[in-house]
Amino acid sequence: MFDTTRGTLNEMNSNTTDAQASLANSLTSFNSNGFSLGSAAGINVSAATYCSWTFTQQPKFFDIVTYTGTGSARTIAHNLGSVPGMIIVKSTSVGGIGWSVYHRAASATPQNGRLQLQTTEKYNQYPDVSVFADLWDLTQPTSTNFTVGSYDDVNSSGVTYVAYLFAHDAGGFGTSGTDNVISCGSFTCNGSGFASVNLGYEPQWLLVKRTDGSNNWWIADNMRGLTAPTNSYQMLQANTSNAEATATNLNINATGFTSNNAGLAGMSFIYMAIRRPMKVPTTGTSVLDIASTSAATLNFLTEGFDNNSNSSTCADMIWGRARTANTSYFSVVDRLRKISSPGLGSPRLMTTNTDAEISSSAGVNAGIYAQANTAIIVSGDPGPTLGYAFHRAAGFFDEVCYTGTGTTQTVTHNLGVAPELVIVKQRNDTGSWYVWAKPVISPNSDWWRNYGYLNNTSVFADWGDNTGINSAPTSTTITYGGWTDVNGSGNTFVNYLFATCPGVSKVGSYTGNGTTQAISCGFTGGARFVLIKPTSADNGWYVYDTARGMTTITNPYLRLNSTAAESATLGSVTTTTGGFTVNATILAAINTNAVSYIFLAIA
Repeated sequence: MFDTTRGTLNEMNSNTTDAQASLANSLTSFNSNGFSLGSAAGINVSAATYCSWTFTQQPKFFDIVTYTGTGSARTIAHNLGSVPGMIIVKSTSVGGIGWSVYHRAASATPQNGRLQLQTTEKYNQYPDVSVFADLWDLTQPTSTNFTVGSYDDVNSSGVTYVAYLFAHDAGGFGTSGTDNVISCGSFTCNGSGFASVNLGYEPQWLLVKRTDGSNNWWIADNMRGLTAPTNSYQMLQANTSNAEATATNLNINATGFTSNNAGLAGMSFIYMAIRRPMKVPTTGTSVLDIASTSAATLNFLTEGFDNNSNSSTCADMIWGRARTANTSYFSVVDRLRKISSPGLGSPRLMTTNTDAEISSSAGVNAGIYAQANTAIIVSGDPGPTLGYAFHRAAGFFDEVCYTGTGTTQTVTHNLGVAPELVIVKQRNDTGSWYVWAKPVISPNSDWWRNYGYLNNTSVFADWGDNTGINSAPTSTTITYGGWTDVNGSGNTFVNYLFATCPGVSKVGSYTGNGTTQAISCGFTGGARFVLIKPTSADNGWYVYDTARGMTTITNPYLRLNSTAAESATLGSVTTTTGGFTVNATILAAINTNAVSYIFLAIA
């Protein structure tokens, strides 16, 4: 652990009781966009894989306090701006003193006891351990201070300490200023070892510790595979120096997480959860990266594309395929369903067919995987290769995985606005890609009753009853009926949701005029990505992008529903200020007179 309050090079280890030590060539600077490392062993060993968690001091999220012990009870001021949910205190000047942890949900009287970060021991408290009366002085923390007693572990005279304070459901974030981004709570597994925690948001990071018995401090995050149910993830332990291990008991969802392990039946745990970012984007390049290469393998970390600071590790969904092969297809891999390293296999879906998700790994046509956890690789065998990297963001794109019930169920999402383009695919068995789009108002004026298929060219049809989407989606939910392909009992599904985000994306429609017409999307510049589908005529899903060319000179397209190689045109869809232009003279299918079209455009 390093922090700006104690300064660079000053290292502490959560799995020992050692005092702070200066580690040469370790963390050498804190930067405005991250940090810099030297060559110290354990910090930057050649070819070793690492993860890092970076916290910013921010009211209602996290604060750091240092102090010198007095040996008698005292209050210590902090700037968290809310009542702490968890406090971790460690001596920096004297070894042999452990990491004392206060957690609001550890017991009914959390001020009476503690956990220790470097051990597996259960939660202990006063009066069972009489000395703990002098730990927090039996006093609850407040929004401005916390109290330490005379116990040496937190307040020995002349000893220096650091305290890390974490908030709990304090609001202060999001467009409304009321969203929570960090929660410190507890759960108890039932007789089957299952527990469900409702945070009101999807977490990206979890710290979990058993309180009623010995167990490790588990740390899991969505960068290392913390996913929707049915997949494993990699777990580290704060109290050990062990390498990460594969685990399966924790899974995240749109409103929180679940724990499911028969071996944990009846056990009680505390947790700290941190929300997945959902900032409303202001530029298209912050939410979509496009890369194209002449080679069979595309590396988002090294290839030229729009925003490589994000795509190297943080992409939430990847579409990829070989461009010139007549037997290729768009593979879809996403972080919520897990992006794995080569050999492990990333669960992929293919937009050209109804297949269940299968393993995607190195050497597979349009395989997509993580390389040493540092870059996203698209293997379009043979090349050249194309890749789109989408980033989840409020108002633009969200993803939800859910399990069908066979009866009407409401699925929660975090898009923040009502979705305008909804795509659903069954994961565990064969099933079509169902598509709903708000601009489609025929054959039924209730747009959510009109559906098409991403995997074929069919016109949009009226669902005819309430078994598909059975009411207008809202800014937080979609309600599905009992139709097998979107809500079959026990089946698993993935839901991709897009919306119009001003200046960033546009879900829209137009009516073909048989010649040339400009489509306004409200962009400052032109569209970099365009997906077009006729809804009243039998034809495919056409994909264009500026990486391959959207000009009158070069303008190749691919189709999501086809394995055919890309076709070259000289200006069928071109990027123009404010959006894009369609030209029926070059390609009639994208602007046939009187035909209705829908599109997704991204700036």
